[in-house]
Amino acid sequence: MIKLKINTFEFFMKSDISVLEACKYAGIHVPRFCYHEKLSIAGNCRMCLVEIEKSPKPVASCAAPVTPNMSVFTNTPLVKKSRENVLETLLLNHPLDCPICDQGGECDLQDQAKVFGGDFSRFYINKRGVEDKNCGFLIKTIMNRCIHCTRCVRFGTEIAGIETLGTLNRGKDTEIGTYISQIFKSEISGNVIDLCPVGALTSKPYAFKARP
Repeated sequence: MIKLKINTFEFFMKSDISVLEACKYAGIHVPRFCYHEKLSIAGNCRMCLVEIEKSPKPVASCAAPVTPNMSVFTNTPLVKKSRENVLETLLLNHPLDCPICDQGGECDLQDQAKVFGGDFSRFYINKRGVEDKNCGFLIKTIMNRCIHCTRCVRFGTEIAGIETLGTLNRGKDTEIGTYISQIFKSEISGNVIDLCPVGALTSKPYAFKARP
């Protein structure tokens, strides 16, 4: 057990956990998209940024291990502005189709944009388009909504044991897809529907049947 401070409150935590897990055990909510307790750490959504004393810039709490006597701040003006900027970037290419999205009403991006996001965007460029992928008869894909959290990629590789999905291209051209055109062939492939934090992967049989 080690001692650390979170928002000036002292806690005793296990030494082999991340800052994000320490905040969770302390009852402090830290927003995230790519982190999942059953998957490996990716640290690519940057939504879980926190401020650590003596660190020159915000740190991704899911990838930062706890250290003795460290001091963490989760609600400073720097952290709030960082989260707002991250959400502004995620929404840069996200389509405004929440009313017809099957994830609408139970979407992590909707919830976090409402709580942590700003009320306007500084970008006035055209949104990019991404071709939908064929992942089988269970998974409906609308890849314009994808925020590249890579949960589905890590689930396929680490739990389903197949490497069908992967990250293609770089920068603004990044997209999730298959290296060669093939379906997500696994008996547990439907789990990625619930794992996806946005409406990029939804249930094909359930589409347009009801609303949450």
